[in-house]
Amino acid sequence: MVNLRFSPRQVHMQSTMKCLLLLILPIVLTSCSDATSQEPLTLDEPAAQAQPEMRTDSAPENTVDHPAENDLLATMRGNTGGGDSHPGKILYDKNCSQCHNQSGARAPDYSLLQQLPADIILHSLREGVMQPMAKALSDEEKSQVAEYIAGKVSRDVKYPPLVCKDDRLAFDYASHPFASGWGINRSNTRFIPEQIAKLKKEDVKKLTVK
Repeated sequence: MVNLRFSPRQVHMQSTMKCLLLLILPIVLTSCSDATSQEPLTLDEPAAQAQPEMRTDSAPENTVDHPAENDLLATMRGNTGGGDSHPGKILYDKNCSQCHNQSGARAPDYSLLQQLPADIILHSLREGVMQPMAKALSDEEKSQVAEYIAGKVSRDVKYPPLVCKDDRLAFDYASHPFASGWGINRSNTRFIPEQIAKLKKEDVKKLTVK
């Protein structure tokens, strides 16, 4: 017969475990009794009643319809571009859709053209790369096509050329530029002589910021 001897530490650990089990056991038994005390569902009370009511509509609760705004957007869409009633749609379908509605074609897709302003599209039809393709269209028809694609009215503004006026328009092509590098002169002093700057040294301190 083998006699097992435990050290005082082992005896203390066993006593501690027994105390913990005695403390936890009542809690476990109480939880089990609460779970079994619930009444089961009967045939008169279907399981669907125990589930929360599910919403069948897909619209979120905070969705608010604004019929006035929708009508305004629809009117703007039909008059300025994008709508089937727009006069530019017929012109686009006849002259442009063969290339711009074909996936994989070299021409930009219609969805990409819609990201451009109407003025940019109109410029391409009048003076840009699309000028040969649009030569059969009148100037008004080109504007209608641009407005239909962009969905917005073209400003159609003719900007004046950015050139000098009057006496500043004259230019001496035989005159060489004064500055020959980032340092103005070969010594990189950045000094501009009086005859070039049209400004005297003593007048520099009189300069003010406008």
